[in-house]
Amino acid sequence: MKKLLASISLYSKRLIFFIGFILLYSLTQIDAFFSKKMLHRYQFLILGAELLLAGLLIWLLINRYRRQLKTHNPNHYGLQPFSKYNLIVLLIGAAVSVGIDPLFTLLGVSSTDNQTIIDQIVKTAPILMATTGILTAPIIEELILRGVFFNYFFNRDSTPFKVAAVFTSGLIFGLLHEPQFSLALLAYSATGWLLGTVYVLTKDLRYPIMIHMLNNVLAFLFP
Repeated sequence: MKKLLASISLYSKRLIFFIGFILLYSLTQIDAFFSKKMLHRYQFLILGAELLLAGLLIWLLINRYRRQLKTHNPNHYGLQPFSKYNLIVLLIGAAVSVGIDPLFTLLGVSSTDNQTIIDQIVKTAPILMATTGILTAPIIEELILRGVFFNYFFNRDSTPFKVAAVFTSGLIFGLLHEPQFSLALLAYSATGWLLGTVYVLTKDLRYPIMIHMLNNVLAFLFP
């Protein structure tokens, strides 16, 4: 009984911290608090503030992630030496990522609310949106949804745990971008599942970050 209560207490604390990281991430996106006119006029000032806040959050997440890996890391996640295997996984992952959006477009997925908002901000403050969307967003989201999340809730060297980690983190990724049940949610979740799979296979967070950045670049170039 004591073991059960201790586990409940531990995972409750981790859940609070995980939700806290997501809330902190949303607070770094201060462009949401400005009108289009203000965004256009003060684009570089707002960009500087967002980069500062994002940098602080990235520093906090990296430190949290490193401490997790030092404490308990049965899957040997971390910075891995370059290998042909990881390069192949990266290239295949990038190719699949490129094909996800066209596939779901063929299935009838129209522009989502999230993409519509992004397109509007791109027209108003393109440099701000391109910099944060391509540079900081993929790093923060992968640190939270793959790095921290996997080690908080699925930190076992077990295939069922890895599958559960990929599925759950991908679904959360989807819900954060499309918070309603639809084909668009499935499309975003599929991207999350891909990124999680790449992380599990390479054991190195840099690879899903690179694919995430590529995915966002394509989203800006071909909205």
